Amino acid sequence: MPVRPLTARRRTPGTGLVRRAGASVLTAALLATAAATGAGSAGAAPVVATPAPVTADPAVLAASESPTVVTGPGVRQSAAAQRSAGQRLLAGAAGWKPAPTRGVPTPRSAVPLPRALDAQPSYVPQNTCQDVAQPGLVRLRTLLERTYPGTGSYGINISCLGRSGLSEHLEGRAFDWKVALADPAQRAQAETFLYWVTASDGAMARRLGIMYVIWNGRIWGAYSPQAGWRAQSCSGTTACHRDHVHISMTWDGAYARTSFWTGRPVTVADVGPCVNQGQFFAVPYRPAVRRTVPCPAWKPLTPGDGTFPALRRNAGRTVSLRETGEAVFVAIRILGGERWMANRSTALTGQELAAFQYRRGIPVTGTITPATWQQLASFTSAGAVRLP
Repeated sequence: MPVRPLTARRRTPGTGLVRRAGASVLTAALLATAAATGAGSAGAAPVVATPAPVTADPAVLAASESPTVVTGPGVRQSAAAQRSAGQRLLAGAAGWKPAPTRGVPTPRSAVPLPRALDAQPSYVPQNTCQDVAQPGLVRLRTLLERTYPGTGSYGINISCLGRSGLSEHLEGRAFDWKVALADPAQRAQAETFLYWVTASDGAMARRLGIMYVIWNGRIWGAYSPQAGWRAQSCSGTTACHRDHVHISMTWDGAYARTSFWTGRPVTVADVGPCVNQGQFFAVPYRPAVRRTVPCPAWKPLTPGDGTFPALRRNAGRTVSLRETGEAVFVAIRILGGERWMANRSTALTGQELAAFQYRRGIPVTGTITPATWQQLASFTSAGAVRLP
């Protein structure tokens, strides 16, 4: 999917995300839409559980998001240039491991840790828009800032509005820990923590509910600890994670259900919300919900589905989300997300519409335009259906 050119950017640490000055225009569209609608303890040797299957990899997903990738502040690189940069970094990344520094502490749990480890996670990518800091991330941020004075936070949650690519920040499930590679004391703190988290095939990562971490141009995943630290294609201090550590958490970690917080191991990992048949976003997750069965695979809707006559009837219209008729219903039926669940107008619906428009490479208006109708049909039918 194409990434539209935007001229100015401000640094937003995270997994490949860069805050753009153009977002102010998108924010204005969202606000207009919303207004229109009205709305480490010591313990015995751990028991290692059977690894879960690895379903995906954030580095691969990020690289495949677009032929042109936004990398560092004010920098745009082609995928080929990124691959070349990654190959150069790979030579230095091979076999690298963080080393602890004597005298630098590691976090301590407030509860006794059980002998058994939490279940090994699979990679569960972001598929909702939830602009809220999940409680486990808040607790992890507090834990790190107390354990390592002088470090800080670049944030947890980011709005879906105008964002391209996948990032657990968009559902409040990732934290950017502010530590600088260029500061020797902070580098020692970061790498002592990362050594502690990733040692013994990521035992403490599983206890904390960490899914993967990125630091200094390298990524390590709890879903594939045997792969070690792998090179990240990047350019620039922030995009290469040299001024912060990116930490993405599992859903169990996001809700602080894992043994580091509770003293009880998670035996079957939460796989998160499912995107329903023919929808772009999943319904935002709730702490009371816990899914342990993998989401079913689904095929795009066919032209015989009842969605398409409604799309065709409205294809030439520009529709505001404040409307309540068939046009808005069918659009939200495809977008999914918060409004589909609640059947009411919300600001989050505006975020989801804007995010859909941005990711499909069409003008972000906050209204359902003819171009939006076409993209809704194309997404739902995998391009097999074109509207008049």
